[in-house]
Amino acid sequence: MSGKVKVAVLGATGMIGQRFVQMLEGHPYLEIEGLYASERSEGKRFGDTLKVRDHEYSQETLDMKISKMDIRHIADSCRIAFSGIPSELAGETETQLAQNGVAVYTTPGPTGWTSTCPSSSRRSTPTSSPP
Repeated sequence: MSGKVKVAVLGATGMIGQRFVQMLEGHPYLEIEGLYASERSEGKRFGDTLKVRDHEYSQETLDMKISKMDIRHIADSCRIAFSGIPSELAGETETQLAQNGVAVYTTPGPTGWTSTCPSSSRRSTPTSSPP
């Protein structure tokens, strides 16, 4: 066991999710437990979904399989989730994860902070103060 904190990357087949993977790859304290996306990406190799072309991922990362979103599994196996899910789809998933004790780090939607943002969620780049 590595002793690192296990994390999930949500929306791993999109540009934001892949940037999260880039930042987490080789992190000294965090370990990617799983890469998650929609059902249509389930079973694909991360390397076959790349949109990021200016970074060379390790072969181990490229060979990771994409899993479909599974709230219970993520909550049971991860303490943190980094979400690159498009904002119009993220609310319910991020809220359920937060309610199950997972710290959710996400990016703001087009309006930045919202009153429906889960209380345990932290926005990585807020565009405005909460209303």
